[in-house]
Amino acid sequence: MSTTAVARGDDPETFTELVWGALHGLATLTEGHRLRPGAHRARVDLLIDIAVAST
Repeated sequence: MSTTAVARGDDPETFTELVWGALHGLATLTEGHRLRPGAHRARVDLLIDIAVAST
């Protein structure tokens, strides 16, 4: 399966795993104080924008 196909939504399972993985990574890194706290909202908004644009 190509990256383009996943981005188009032809492989919803892989897309879901990717989005959940990204959210988990953000949560883990935020909890561990490894990311700038002032940019949390911007990171989440960007991830959501990318996910929505890909569906």
